[in-house]
Amino acid sequence: MNKKKILIIPNQNKDNKYIDLMKMSFCEAGFIETSYIRADYISINWYEGVNTKNYFRAWLSFLKKIFFIFGSKIIGKKIIWTFHNKYPHNNRYPKLALFLERMIVLNSKYIIIHSKSSKLFLLIKHPKAKTKNIIFLPHPNYINSYPKEDIKRKELVGTEKIIFLFIGMIDEYKGVNHLINAFNLIDSTTAILRVYGKVSASYKTVLENTLKSSNIELHFGFVDDSNISRIIAESDIIVTPYLPDTMLNSGTHILGFSYGKTVLTTPTCTDLDIDSKLWFRIDESQSMEDSILYSVKNIIKNYSKGDLEYMGTQLLNLMQRDYSIGKIANMITKTIK
Repeated sequence: MNKKKILIIPNQNKDNKYIDLMKMSFCEAGFIETSYIRADYISINWYEGVNTKNYFRAWLSFLKKIFFIFGSKIIGKKIIWTFHNKYPHNNRYPKLALFLERMIVLNSKYIIIHSKSSKLFLLIKHPKAKTKNIIFLPHPNYINSYPKEDIKRKELVGTEKIIFLFIGMIDEYKGVNHLINAFNLIDSTTAILRVYGKVSASYKTVLENTLKSSNIELHFGFVDDSNISRIIAESDIIVTPYLPDTMLNSGTHILGFSYGKTVLTTPTCTDLDIDSKLWFRIDESQSMEDSILYSVKNIIKNYSKGDLEYMGTQLLNLMQRDYSIGKIANMITKTIK
């Protein structure tokens, strides 16, 4: 039996292991990576965005993508589109992006969702999407994806400070400025906030000007793969105050769960698929700073490091059982024909 041939776009993402993990999942399911000409299947990720600043180039990019989608369908290739985001991030031309996304939905043989609870949002946004084309595949876990170190937690003399960690690309929609504002009001003897990630020069200035407390550490810049295991291991809880209506799935949460860490977050569909007793919710009904402050104080007061470790262990077990390459490959074999 000939293996099914697939082209995955983009072919790689140096800032994230996601593409590599999905390639592994498809390969284990019996697919083989190949060129566009030879491919039977074209898997596209984050393709709906139109982010070029120049207006002429934006239209050119839009038309090229439309031609690519229709052309691929006409010559018999099966398009697999992954619904990653509610809306493309940093999207400068939302009307073009929405039209492009509609064309992708109508011309895709399969639409992958990485969280069961995102299906409803997809159908509300695209009521013409065929439910039979929508398949759920868990976001692959990140267990063993990054180099391991002989990790020893830094000793914090005379205290049991809880270490909160934000890690990943630092964009405005991720609410890091609100996070810093909240931690400016937290007693420095009870908690530490560490922020790691790449940031634009303008937003970096905003964050540095927001900083007032000694319990906040800002580590701006690309986080090398060799450091990720250590940084996460030295934390107690991942915190992601995503602004409302911006995030659908969170790879950062899957990363944290894969290292046995729970999260404090404005909930994404990733989290809604998981027992709510295993993670902490930032209430969206009040101001972001107030909500973060309330949640952090609640954790400090009512949860020990042991409690957080127990929650993280349960999440790690879940990742090993239901979010593995083998499990995803088996689901691909059963659903993508």
